[in-house]
Amino acid sequence: MLTDTIKKDVQQAYKNISQKIGGFRNRYTQRAFIAEIVKSICDKKRNNILVAEGPTGTGKTLAYLLSCIPVAQAQNIKLVISSATVALQSQLIEKDLPAVQKLSGLEFSSAIAKGRGRYLCPSLLAQHTGDTDSQVDAFATDDYLTATLKRLFKTFENKDWNGDKDSWDSQIPDEIWTKISNDRHGCSSSKCHYFRECPYFIAKAKIEDADVIVANHDIILSDLALGGGVLIPAPEETLYVFDEAHHLPDKTINHASSWISISGTSGWLDKSDGIVKQCESILQESDTGKLFSAADLAREKLKDKMAEFTRTINSIAELNQPHQSEITLRFPNGIIPEDLRLQTKELLLVTQDSERQFNKLKDRITKAVTDNEIPTKLGEAVLPELGSSISRLSNIATLCFNFSSQDPDKEPPMARWITKTSYRDNSDYRIFTSPISAASFLQQNLWDRCHGAVLTSATLMTLGSFAYFQHRTGLDAVSQTRYIHLSSPFDFANKSTLWIPKMKTEPQQTEAHTTEIIDLLPDLITDKTGTLVLFSSRRQLTEVAENVPYYIQDHLLIQGDYNIQTLLEKHKEKIENNETSVIFGLASFAEGIDLPGELCTHVIIAKLPFPVPDSPVDATEREYIESQGQNHFREIVLPQTCIRLIQAVGRLIRNEEDSGKVTILDRRLVSKFYGKQLLNALPNMRRIIE
Repeated sequence: MLTDTIKKDVQQAYKNISQKIGGFRNRYTQRAFIAEIVKSICDKKRNNILVAEGPTGTGKTLAYLLSCIPVAQAQNIKLVISSATVALQSQLIEKDLPAVQKLSGLEFSSAIAKGRGRYLCPSLLAQHTGDTDSQVDAFATDDYLTATLKRLFKTFENKDWNGDKDSWDSQIPDEIWTKISNDRHGCSSSKCHYFRECPYFIAKAKIEDADVIVANHDIILSDLALGGGVLIPAPEETLYVFDEAHHLPDKTINHASSWISISGTSGWLDKSDGIVKQCESILQESDTGKLFSAADLAREKLKDKMAEFTRTINSIAELNQPHQSEITLRFPNGIIPEDLRLQTKELLLVTQDSERQFNKLKDRITKAVTDNEIPTKLGEAVLPELGSSISRLSNIATLCFNFSSQDPDKEPPMARWITKTSYRDNSDYRIFTSPISAASFLQQNLWDRCHGAVLTSATLMTLGSFAYFQHRTGLDAVSQTRYIHLSSPFDFANKSTLWIPKMKTEPQQTEAHTTEIIDLLPDLITDKTGTLVLFSSRRQLTEVAENVPYYIQDHLLIQGDYNIQTLLEKHKEKIENNETSVIFGLASFAEGIDLPGELCTHVIIAKLPFPVPDSPVDATEREYIESQGQNHFREIVLPQTCIRLIQAVGRLIRNEEDSGKVTILDRRLVSKFYGKQLLNALPNMRRIIE
C-alpha cells in the first residue's frame, strides 16, 4: 500500500540527488517513471508488474533505484535488480548504487549475485598446488599455466584476491578455471575444510544480509529452475527489476535448452569406473561393498543402453548422407519417431538409476569426512569428481526427459533435432532439445509468484504495441500488468535526419545491391567524422570492405579485426586526432555500442535487419505459429526486425547534445506494405525519402 512515508522517502531521495549531482538534468520522464513505479508496486494486490519502455536518456536506472529501494524496505522484502550482462551488473554495484547510497540519503546494503562458477573453489586450488600424495599438479607440463596457478594460490592465500573470477587482474585461462571452480554437485558445503574462506559462500552470506541484490537474468533463471529461493531470495519475498528486459525471453529459452554429445558421453562412461574405484580405495570397508557394486552395475547398464541408443541413431538414414561434414535432422513439430522415443525413455531410466547410485557414493564420502572416518583432504580430493559425474548424469537425464516427453496439448512444442558432424574418419552425434517459447515457464515460475516486478528497456514495443513482448514473456496472461511508454528527452526532429536515398536495387538483388552500396559509400562518408556502417551479413560487409576505393579502406575499422574494446579505442583516437574513421559492424554493433558526440554523426544501415530463421528452433516455431492459423512473418519476423531497426537507429543520438543523420540503403521501407509500420516505429526524426 502506498503510504505518506513511502512518498516522502522517494521524494526526498530524488531531491537530494538532484541537488548534489553536478549538472543534474531534471527530466519529466524520469519523474513520471518514478511515480508510475511507486503507484504500480504499492497497489494492494500482489504480483503487481509494470512494463516500461524508456528510450536512451530517460534516466531509467536512477528512477528505479530511487523508487524501488524505499518501497522494498517499507514492505520488508528484498529488491533484486537483474541485468542481461555481467558488465551492467558491475556498473550497478561499482558505480550506480554507491552514488545513490552516498547522495540520496537512503540507507541500504547491497551485494552482487553471480553463479557459483564465477568463484574459486579453495579446496580444488589447494589440491592442484599441493604436494601430498593425494594432490597433484595438473599443469606440470605447462610452465605458464603452472605459474598462473601458483600465483592465484599465493594471491588468494595472502588475501589480496577475493576469489571472484571477474576481479582478477587478467583473463584466467579456461584450462585452469575449469579445474579450480566447482558446482553444487561437487561441493561439500559446510563440511568442506575451506568452508569459512570459500568465496562463493562468503558472497552468498552477503546476499542473505543485503537489502539490494544485483543479479543477472541467468542467475534468476537458474534459481527458478531449482524451485526459487536457493541462490537468491524466493520470488514471493522479492521485488524484481529487470533491466534490459527485452533479453529475458531469449535467455529463458537458452536456459531451458539441453544437449549431449554421443561420443563425449560414451568416452566419459568408458572412464567412469575410475571414480568408483577411487571411492572404494578411500573407504576400504566391507559394509560398503553393495554400494560400490550397485554403482558399478548401474554404470555398466548405462554404458550398454548408451551403446544401443548410439546404434539406433547411427541407423537413421537421413543422418548418413555421403560427403557431408554436417547434417541436421530436425523432427517436424518436435515429434520424434515412437521407437526412438521409447528407447530414449529407457535410457532416461538407467541414467536416473546411475545418478542415484553416484549420489549415494557422494553422501557416503561426505559422511565419512564429517565423522572423521577419513582425512578431510582425502574426501575433498574425490568429491569434485563425483560432483562432476553427477552433473553429467543429470544433464543426460534432462536431455532424455525433454527428448522423449510428449508435449502437452495446446502448448508450443519442444524443438528436437540431431546433428551429425564428420571430420576425416571420425563422426559424432549431438542430440538437442529447446523450448520455442518462454511464456509458460516465466508465467508459472515468476509472474504468478513474485511480490512485484518492474521490466524496462529501450526496446519493448514493436510496431507501436507491447503485444509481441507480452506474448513472448507470458505477460498477456497476467491481468495485473501495467504498460507505459516514456517519451524520449531528445530533440530528434531538430537534431537528426532519417534519409532513404533513391536506389536502383533492393536487397533481394544481392550482388547488384552490394555493388550499389560500394558505389554510394564514398559520397556518404564525410571527411574527419565518425561513421558507423551496419551490415546484416558478414559476406556483404567483406565484399564492400574489399571493393570500396582505397582512400575509404584506409579509414576502415572492421568488426572482427580487433576485439570490441580495442576497435572502439582506435576509433576514438582517430576522431580526437581530427581524422576520418569508419566502423563496419554487424548486428551485435547495433546494440550496446555507445558512440556519443563526434564519435558517430552518421549511421548507415545497409539493409533492413531481417532475422534469418534458419535454426531448428526457428523452424519449429514457424510450424507452430502457422498451425495456429497465424502468419509467421507478421507475428515473429516483422516484430523482430522492428526491434533490431530501432536499436540500429538508436546508435546515433546518445545524449541531448548529439546530432547527425541515419541513412538506410533499403527501399523496402517505401516499396513494401510493412515499410510504413517500421518507419512509424522509429523516432520522430526529420525525414528525407527520395
